[in-house]
Amino acid sequence: MKTKIIIVFLFFSALVFLGVGCVNFNVGTSNIDGGVFRSVDRAANWVQKASLASVGGGKTIANLNIKLLVQDPSDSEAIYALAAEGGAYYTYDGGESWHRLEALGATAINAFLVDNRNKCVFFAGYGNRVAKSIDCGRTWQAVYLDSRPQQLVTALAQNPSNGNMIYLGTSGGDLIKSVDSGASWAPVNVFSSRIARIIFDPWSSGTVYVCTTSRGVWKSEGGDWQDINKGMSQFPENLKFVDLVSSRSEQGAYIHVSRYGLLKTTDGGKTWQKINLLTPPGTTNIYSLAIDPKNGKIIYYSTASTFYKSTDGGNKWITKKLPGSRAAASLLVDEQNPATIYMAAMRAQEQKSGLGF
Repeated sequence: MKTKIIIVFLFFSALVFLGVGCVNFNVGTSNIDGGVFRSVDRAANWVQKASLASVGGGKTIANLNIKLLVQDPSDSEAIYALAAEGGAYYTYDGGESWHRLEALGATAINAFLVDNRNKCVFFAGYGNRVAKSIDCGRTWQAVYLDSRPQQLVTALAQNPSNGNMIYLGTSGGDLIKSVDSGASWAPVNVFSSRIARIIFDPWSSGTVYVCTTSRGVWKSEGGDWQDINKGMSQFPENLKFVDLVSSRSEQGAYIHVSRYGLLKTTDGGKTWQKINLLTPPGTTNIYSLAIDPKNGKIIYYSTASTFYKSTDGGNKWITKKLPGSRAAASLLVDEQNPATIYMAAMRAQEQKSGLGF
């Protein structure tokens, strides 16, 4: 009988070690509190989802730093995770099991895109190139190669109403466009600063926002590029960009994340208002932000150790400790079921910016 009790104890101890089960906000061992966490109750509770499918089982991504999460536009349970250590992982069951995109190996990927018309077509930006797969990641072919080795591909975006239109951004500030799904490319503009995000407006696919790390946010409505940073000029350190997130349920609404804090526009960037936080402006690094796609008043963001949630547009905040010692480098709210949220865990000291690379 004693032998059976010991075996059961060891079995459940192994499950805890492998990251299976609920994780309290007050516990976490630094070497196994990485990977991905999931909440199904709007961030009230988190469960680590780090099981790596393999022959024999027992493997995990809980020791990895995950810098970015990307959801398949056509399948909410298909999610792709980019590791800071290199390589990409995917799940087709909402995080219950993860698989490695073996053909990419340990390549350090900075941008990843799932075609909004075909869930087996991917684009991956790494080094000075973009590779495309048309067979769910089994094989890849380079479709863009910058002649300058030092120019990294740092952003990718697809027009939601014209899937053949792909934009890429580089570390040198080049914006480049393809209108034939990556078969050919043409320069659009040079922003002279690393392009961190390219965003198509969900209400008007002809409107594009380009976010740079030191020259702010620029906007095009099909013509010239407009500098929309003037409305932020009264907020110190607003040019130290972290992220720009669309409030998809509100036309023209975005939240801008910078070293200053959080700013919101409701008119497509013409004017900006600060969102009051619990910490004074400029005193805290924000690593990630997400907005409920069906209710713009529900906002989530994370610092190195604390998770913040507001249900009234930022007037009041609820705080909790993160479920481990790592920062939340990326937050992803399920487009179909916003009660489900995914969190990518990454050591703050390894995160050069809020973008994780």
